[in-house]
Amino acid sequence: MLCKRPDLFTLLVLCVCIGCSRSGGTGSQGITWVSDRTDAVPGIDKGSVEIVTLKSKAQPLTFAVWTDLTGSSRSRSGTGFYELTQQGHDGVSFEIRCETSDRQTGTMTIDAAQYDLSNGVLFLISALDGKLRVLQLDHDMDEFPTNSSALVTLAKSNQEIREFFTRGNPSND
Repeated sequence: MLCKRPDLFTLLVLCVCIGCSRSGGTGSQGITWVSDRTDAVPGIDKGSVEIVTLKSKAQPLTFAVWTDLTGSSRSRSGTGFYELTQQGHDGVSFEIRCETSDRQTGTMTIDAAQYDLSNGVLFLISALDGKLRVLQLDHDMDEFPTNSSALVTLAKSNQEIREFFTRGNPSND
């Protein structure tokens, strides 16, 4: 027999599930761009950015990982954590793990090095020649670009980003 109106238990379960999906979880956006120019600078003219938001009822925690790799990536998330493994076409790879208990503070681990998120939520990672370099920046994520052309513009106009990715680049040495 079909119920014509939902019972109280069904409504309660539905409200709890809707509340959980709105108050917790992880949202991420991956952006990759490439250039066929022979003088393309990895990290500026070609690269990838993963923008991640660990959601909560209060303030969500948003961070970004910007790298000069344009290969494949794999991510996994759960309550209070996010993991990303990124691999370049040349076989170079790295792993990150972000952990937070309150969605406001936390730790980012990139390979074996740990970073306090209170010092910045933008991580630049260069893996040229198999050598991993990381720079943590304090950047307003509300103003962070979410498309490739705006990211290239930011990379070319922001001195810290531009210098990070051009330093150690064989085409600029």
